[in-house]
Amino acid sequence: MPTTQTVQTTTLLVSRPADFPVLDASFTLVRYVLPAALRSKNYDARNKSNGANIYAQLHNSLRSQLDYPYRTFMFDRIDGPPKWVVYVLVPHGDVPKVLKLGFQPGPPLEPQPIPFSTIEFHVLLKLLQIAYFRGEQPGYFIGQYYCYVYAKRSKELDCDICVEVQLQGDIRNRSLDLVQEFKVIGGAHPSRRLLDEPQRWSGTYFGRRFRNGKVYYIHLRLDRAQEYMRSGKAVYAISPLSRRRTTLPYHSLQRVEECRGKILYDFIQGFTHYLAGWGITSRVKERTFHPFAKVPEKRAGLPLHLLETVYVYDNRLQPTHQPAPSQHVALQVYVDLITRLLAKLQPGLRFAPITDLAQAHGHPVLALQDHEEEDFKEQGLLFGVPDPYEVLYAAFPHLPKQSPNVNSRDADEKKGLAAHDYLSYGLPGPGEEEEFCQKLQMALYQLYLKDMIANERSVQERLPFYPTPFLFIRKRRVGDRSHELLLHLEKDTLRFIDLQSPIGKRARDELLARLGIDWAEMEERMLDKYHKLKENGTAEELPRYDLIVGPETFIELEGLNERVLYDYEEVLKRRGELDKPISIDDLKLAPYYESIRPKSPSDEEALKLFQQLDAYDALLDEIGLIQPAISYNDLIDGWMHRIAPIFDIQPDEEQRYRTGRLRRLYRQRDMFPSDKANALYLYEGIWYDDTDQSYLVGSTQGINKAQARAHLIRRFDIYQKKARVDVTPLLTSMSIQFIRLKQFTVYPYPFHLISLYAESALQARIESLASEEEHEE
Repeated sequence: MPTTQTVQTTTLLVSRPADFPVLDASFTLVRYVLPAALRSKNYDARNKSNGANIYAQLHNSLRSQLDYPYRTFMFDRIDGPPKWVVYVLVPHGDVPKVLKLGFQPGPPLEPQPIPFSTIEFHVLLKLLQIAYFRGEQPGYFIGQYYCYVYAKRSKELDCDICVEVQLQGDIRNRSLDLVQEFKVIGGAHPSRRLLDEPQRWSGTYFGRRFRNGKVYYIHLRLDRAQEYMRSGKAVYAISPLSRRRTTLPYHSLQRVEECRGKILYDFIQGFTHYLAGWGITSRVKERTFHPFAKVPEKRAGLPLHLLETVYVYDNRLQPTHQPAPSQHVALQVYVDLITRLLAKLQPGLRFAPITDLAQAHGHPVLALQDHEEEDFKEQGLLFGVPDPYEVLYAAFPHLPKQSPNVNSRDADEKKGLAAHDYLSYGLPGPGEEEEFCQKLQMALYQLYLKDMIANERSVQERLPFYPTPFLFIRKRRVGDRSHELLLHLEKDTLRFIDLQSPIGKRARDELLARLGIDWAEMEERMLDKYHKLKENGTAEELPRYDLIVGPETFIELEGLNERVLYDYEEVLKRRGELDKPISIDDLKLAPYYESIRPKSPSDEEALKLFQQLDAYDALLDEIGLIQPAISYNDLIDGWMHRIAPIFDIQPDEEQRYRTGRLRRLYRQRDMFPSDKANALYLYEGIWYDDTDQSYLVGSTQGINKAQARAHLIRRFDIYQKKARVDVTPLLTSMSIQFIRLKQFTVYPYPFHLISLYAESALQARIESLASEEEHEE
């Protein structure tokens, strides 16, 4: 692994010019002030659907009258208090129109030409982004003022997947800053054809087109969309799928062009060039990361044998469901399976069935379940049935317990099933036991941590790499409920304080004061940072934060909404090398035996390799009689069945041959470098940027076929510190592998302990509270 790695990120550094002569020479910036009553209706918190309808009606009205780039903005202060306005780029020579809002009574909207320097710089950039997306880039299109790129067709979801590209100003930007940071964010959205005419035409509708062989959409005027629908032409809408999350890999080795990372890379490259054409200088933010020495894998787990006996309780619906499912597995059968699967991994653990949890006496319990939270929601398979999970956790809130799901049916398999069929399942088959065993390991890790909390075990004896110098505060909101908890050590024992009570707040202030920290001062600085302080002296509540406090040290863990951009130019270059025809003589390997052979082979190994290379070159001579030159990909596609026996390569279950060995031999000749090389990706390991105390938590292994989610860059934002803050214990506590199985965790793991405590103390589902440890995005 290299000592440092410099990478590009998805953050743009944009210089704000003093004036805009190039834009002035081409456009008139026109402002329309929307009625104040419309702004009030849109802000009606009591009726969010009404606000959404007004928003859609407004944009449909604007779309029908404006064929120019436009953007609405709700906080225009050019002439006083905030106004909801529309900014329009009108080309010179065109007369700005008077606009009429057909859905809103009142006078027409008069155009007001204004200088470019009068509007907020971030709004101008977003307006130029809209102009850029209205251009000729393949796959780019606009809906309202959202900017989309067509990515791919999904047969599985029966829809097109598009990426919405957003520009988000950094929280630290100030309007007069000469250089401002903008995060480039890409989210996947589904686009589907409307099968029936809407009862109310109040959304955003599209027609589907092709440009340069790639799909894109056009935002249809409302009358045009209605005409399309009634004449049988396809009309599309971008809207969420019911109970399905639309995803698109951040990176894919097989389909590079269809991943979010490459789409963001292309946008950033093109948009920086586009801005330069208007006299606005921008560049990609680069970071230089240093690798952090992770915990060795053998020491990254937990000593589960200390649990000694784990009870197994049947909290499934299968045994109690009427009519009885056709398949039924008894509790003892599961206990025997668990014992067998974990015998080698955890020989010191004993598993025993239990039918009455009152008899557990504080011992840890695996409560088997065969359902998920969503099954009990409206439109769920078990809607109307009491959720056994909630019943159990309400009855035994302080008992250490973990609920692994033994029903392996996923969302696709559940479609169309009746409850009877859903609960009819058996034991995992031979090919499923490894995955089930991993699920058990993860459940036992969580159970171990809950036992630590419930039974007040010794941190020093049982929790490896706990960052003892610090205490931790986490605030989260789940639906209409929130929780705020503090975790600290007291005589080697975990102690939690509920900060939503006055007693808890006083305890927090006293603990922090002993460490030399004034909570009121730190809170005010956070409120100021996130623009929550109002002009009248009041403040909005911060909905969430993760804080780390040590002696004279106060740190906020800040999510930067920043990702690493991979070196796609080099990736595509290396892939292109595989398609270039190369003369047969240049492909031969035997003449390069000395540089190819291992450093210290045995005589037998050396002779075998030479014979293999000689036989391979003879095959190349045979191929050369047909094709004097051939690409590597064509060689593999057409001749691998002859190459494989030469190098003792066996086919897999699907009768396909792995080509890695041949590729490695060529790399010894500096040919066909890998497009999976670590130098192209900051993917594996934990990395630290000491220029601003930011870090990236990657994978425990190198990249394989695809990367589902980007690895986010986060930052230790140090509000108060001693001469030097050593974050090594914090980074070490992320390199353990018992929060996410065989993966690092993205926060110091004491934050996860807070979420586990909230599950029992506040009866909140861990799936909601600890989702950040499971998902990067």
